[in-house]
Amino acid sequence: MKAGSVTPKVWHDAAYWAPLIWYYTHACRGEICSLEVADVFVDHPVPHIFIRENFPRGRDGEKAGEKRIVRRRKLPLHGEIIRLGFLEYVAAIKAEGHIALFPELDLFDSKRGGTQFYDRAWRHMVQWITDRMDVEVNEKGKGPDIHSIRALSSSFYEVDGVNEIMRADIMGHARSGTNAKHYSKRIKTEGLEVVLREHLEFIGRYVPTITSHLAPSPIRLLPIEERSRVGSGRHRRIRSDLGVPKNVR
Repeated sequence: MKAGSVTPKVWHDAAYWAPLIWYYTHACRGEICSLEVADVFVDHPVPHIFIRENFPRGRDGEKAGEKRIVRRRKLPLHGEIIRLGFLEYVAAIKAEGHIALFPELDLFDSKRGGTQFYDRAWRHMVQWITDRMDVEVNEKGKGPDIHSIRALSSSFYEVDGVNEIMRADIMGHARSGTNAKHYSKRIKTEGLEVVLREHLEFIGRYVPTITSHLAPSPIRLLPIEERSRVGSGRHRRIRSDLGVPKNVR
């Protein structure tokens, strides 16, 4: 959004969607920023994303991705993500002919996926936030980062009665205990739809909805080279702002 615009418009790209998906699915930066269009299952009874090896995470035409099998998982899309138009965004990217869900993060070999997102958008977003809010830092002076969203999401389940098998499966953590490791096979016995609905209800039960105040907007895409290019949130001073000419100082 451009502040102060008479007719403000929302432009949809990784800078819009990735933080929302991190919050509501608890996935990692690289997992979301390197999704393929084919990793989003929009026609399933429970729309979901499939975290798996794919081409955007690899190089030289080879797939890459999850090193541990527990990180290969299917995550239901929260109703808020759908309400805000994510499925329509996926259709728009598919219509453009892209493989990557966020093609602006896959333009250069030097920085791709989550690394490109951090450099292009996230650091400017955090700068904007810290200029307007008190943000805690640790004893080493480090403040919250993208992974802090995942840590926050995990903390919502730190209450009595949480199903630890569901929590592990959603977070992509290894299960613990003999029953969880060897005997719980619900996808095979009950089917994927049942399990995804259970996981969706589980997330909805513990994770606060923080986007209900946002109104959905028609999907708008900038030229690809301009997408997710947030830019500094700070006013860039020009010579007239400084008061004293540089050569006089």
